[in-house]
Amino acid sequence: MSFHSSDYRYTRLDNVPSSPSQFFTETLQKQQMVLNEQDKDLEKVGNSVHLLKNMSSRIGTELEEQSIMLDDLGSDMEKTKMKLDGIVKKIAKVTNMNDG
Repeated sequence: MSFHSSDYRYTRLDNVPSSPSQFFTETLQKQQMVLNEQDKDLEKVGNSVHLLKNMSSRIGTELEEQSIMLDDLGSDMEKTKMKLDGIVKKIAKVTNMNDG
């Protein structure tokens, strides 16, 4: 298909700005809209980061408290084991005395 100069006509584009200043104004408006959306998104991200920071801090505190409780439990278990070993030895001594 070939175009002859008489067959081809230029048509005006509908969305083309009528002047360079209008183009720049529209471009700046679009950029400002994009920046506003980015600001909103960054604010959401900032809020999420703040929330995660608080949660991780509380988790850290809870882990420290549980670590202390586990250490205390370990100490109590060791003391109980030592007492139980002493009692078992005394029982063994008493049973040997009764046998002899």
